[in-house]
This record gives sequence, structure tokens and C-alpha cells, in this order.
Amino acid sequence: MIAYGYDKNDEEKNNLCKLSEISLVFKIEEINKMYDFIVKIKNDIGKMSNPNYVGSNHWHYRDFNKDWTNEESDFIVVVEE
Repeated sequence: MIAYGYDKNDEEKNNLCKLSEISLVFKIEEINKMYDFIVKIKNDIGKMSNPNYVGSNHWHYRDFNKDWTNEESDFIVVVEE
């Protein structure tokens, strides 16, 4: 796994950096949402081998969580083949 990120103040997202470490800070109720997000990704990955699959190879937590706000960080999972 390789983690990349941007500074929260880099609104133009010009300075992508490879991170040596990431820390995710959760509230207790957010753990279940993140778990459900990961399960959805796992299920979608299983569909990727289907020639009729019209999804993507990446998922945004902000798209999955209807309660997400711009104050939070997005969590993006990219699956390489």
C-alpha cells in the first residue's frame, strides 16, 4: 500500500506527496461507517472481473458517506490491477 496526500490548505491540489505514515482519527460512530465503506469496496472489486462492470477502480468516502463535510478529509481507495 502506498499513501499519497495533499495539505488541507492546498485547495488547488498542486503538491501531491507520498506519505510515509498516515493516521486516521475516528469518532466511535465513524468506525462502522468506514467498515461499511471498505466492505462496499470489497464487493465492488469482486464485480470488476465481470465484463459488464461499469464502475471505477477508485472510491471516495465523501461519495459514500452522506454526512461527510468539507471540514473532514476525504478517504480515497484506488485498486491497481
